[in-house]
Amino acid sequence: MNRKEIVAETVLPRRVIKFATVWERFGSFVIDLLIILLLYVLLSARIYIPYGWLVIAWLYESVQVSGMLQATIGQRIMGIKVSNRQGGTLDFTEASLRHFSKYISVFTALSGYLMIILDKKRQCLHDKITGSLVVTSESYQALAT
Repeated sequence: MNRKEIVAETVLPRRVIKFATVWERFGSFVIDLLIILLLYVLLSARIYIPYGWLVIAWLYESVQVSGMLQATIGQRIMGIKVSNRQGGTLDFTEASLRHFSKYISVFTALSGYLMIILDKKRQCLHDKITGSLVVTSESYQALAT
């Protein structure tokens, strides 16, 4: 077990929680950004929405992260997901708060993102604000004893 992996000790079967790496998160960000830009170009050709990319980005992320798969398309491709501290799904309000908290991470000279380097759970500022974790898809699966 490496430094970025935790074994949850409960009366239930033991579960491994493996946190997503910086590169997995960055890869998913790039994929999602390309998808959001494509959606914006396609939709803005038909309907003008002021600051439409903000609306598209918010709905794209919040709907998917709060859904059953707990991940955007980019996160699924990279094999990661977003969960609450118990491994459950964020609701739409929490996912929306997480999305808009990312702007705080950006507007603080990216220091909200740089926190991931020093944090043992690899949380950025927006993860800490919402109490969420970005983990690998295999996390929270019961271990064979």
